[in-house]
Amino acid sequence: EATPEASGSGWTWVTVMAAGLVDGFNPCAFSIVIVLAGILAAGGRRRRAQLVAGFAFCLGSFLTYMLMGLGLLQAMRTVTEGRLARSVVFSLLSLALLILSFLSFRDAFRYRRARVPAVITLQLPDRVKRLIRSVAEASWRGPSVFFASLGCGFAVTLLDSLCTGQVYVPVLALVAREPGAWRAFGLLAVYNLAFIAPLVAVFALAARGADAVRMSGWSKRTVIPSKSALGILFLVLALLLLLLK
Repeated sequence: EATPEASGSGWTWVTVMAAGLVDGFNPCAFSIVIVLAGILAAGGRRRRAQLVAGFAFCLGSFLTYMLMGLGLLQAMRTVTEGRLARSVVFSLLSLALLILSFLSFRDAFRYRRARVPAVITLQLPDRVKRLIRSVAEASWRGPSVFFASLGCGFAVTLLDSLCTGQVYVPVLALVAREPGAWRAFGLLAVYNLAFIAPLVAVFALAARGADAVRMSGWSKRTVIPSKSALGILFLVLALLLLLLK
């Protein structure tokens, strides 16, 4: 007889990849990346230096998220080891996801009416945004583009996790049920590769001459569909956790 873990393995890879991609387009994170790409382009760096900096930033983001995921995954497996504990944790996560789903749809509706970022509830606080900008400006003025951008990716990802963690934590709860350490590692890698795909695209466009104003305009036009996609994702994750608890 198939175990619960094995029975859900068919859709796990698709779910994890889709979640990572949607999280990568999360407006509260994606808009920050466009600002960072604009700062880098305005810093007078040559195209090659911009490509190196963008690659290093994405690598730093990927490694940081992987390390965070491995630590949280182990904690999640420990906490949800017992059936009762897993049921409680999954129920609480499902409730939180249903609330986030409602807030995401409400953000999309509010932004559709007002067209100003101030009406969005699920976004990084202004203080954190200013801190991210100051970290980027300080990092990319350094002589070593690669290592400065790698450190910047690490610092910005930690700060940005206040927003992106809303998707990452419930995904880790699903991954924690998967058998085998290598399988879990592979799922984490797939999630994070999908997560940094939009980052790679933004830095590549910036290096090819796309200005921050144009990319920012495109980011604003995608707020409604990306917020709606997040709302659907939160709802799907909540239902999966309820079914698998």
